[in-house]
Amino acid sequence: MTSVVVFVVLTIGPVFSAKQDIRPLEAAILSEKIYECISKSSVINSDFNLDNCFKEEQYYVNASLMSFDSNIHKEIIKGSIITGVNCRLVGEGKEMEKYPFCLHQTYYVLIDNAGKTEKGKLELQVGVEKYDSNINY
Repeated sequence: MTSVVVFVVLTIGPVFSAKQDIRPLEAAILSEKIYECISKSSVINSDFNLDNCFKEEQYYVNASLMSFDSNIHKEIIKGSIITGVNCRLVGEGKEMEKYPFCLHQTYYVLIDNAGKTEKGKLELQVGVEKYDSNINY
């Protein structure tokens, strides 16, 4: 019986003691929350804003809305610009001691352009720093 307990501890111990980075999950949840915040019944208003969608500390969000049917192109950047720069550097392959987790998601959406419905896409880039609080050892 003792050997079974020792075997179980040695086998699954590293799983629970390994470094766990929850920033990818946090970025995905934040991206979904932003999409839900700016869309109503899966339609995004052409003059959307990100006010009250998230707390800006230690996050970076770049939301870009583009219509396939007209010349609508709106981009909003909120949050930590340093995180945004670091996301760009990580995307270029630069080495860093501490790096943010950066997520890029594309949503194909309907856009309300002054009562006219258009097809388009919403691109969200979400960066999460939170090195100390979201990386557990």
